[in-house]
Amino acid sequence: MKFDEKKLQELEDKHGVIYVLEYEDVSCVIRSPLDDMRVMRQAASAFMKSQLPADFVAAVLNNCFLIGDEKIKTEERYINGLAEEVEEIAKIPDVEITELNESVLLEFEGISAQFRYATRLDEKKAEKENRKKQPFKTEENLLEICCLNTEEWMKVKQKDYYLVAFCGSGADALKKTASVYVKQRGKRK
Repeated sequence: MKFDEKKLQELEDKHGVIYVLEYEDVSCVIRSPLDDMRVMRQAASAFMKSQLPADFVAAVLNNCFLIGDEKIKTEERYINGLAEEVEEIAKIPDVEITELNESVLLEFEGISAQFRYATRLDEKKAEKENRKKQPFKTEENLLEICCLNTEEWMKVKQKDYYLVAFCGSGADALKKTASVYVKQRGKRK
């Protein structure tokens, strides 16, 4: 199945980033899963339960499919074929991290927010507030707990794409670490 340029442009105008998936005999168009935190949570949860990349792919296809051959969503060979490419489609973008004296500045595509470093108590609270154990939710909670400016944080939360980036690559920056050198001495007896 081929898609005309006009239809692809309409889908792009409506959904932003789209992907045309072409197999030897079928094709479809999906929207980016990164633009919908619900989809990312569902796909990550499916993968965490089974550890099968195909389950992540199936969740993405079922939630992001726009037009094309429906059998792509159900037949194993198509799902498995996309499993090799899904890393590119669902790759969480990196935020820019600037360490300040007692805080961290996270920036992504012109949006920035400043956070204090997290304590173990902050991490425990963030985990506890994620009662349903949803992927990305503990990180989102931690960012919210440690944000120094609510207005900045609200800008991040306005777009799922920003939220995915901040949760996916920014939350770990709040965990202040020190370099350690370990030197073993003695012999095992």
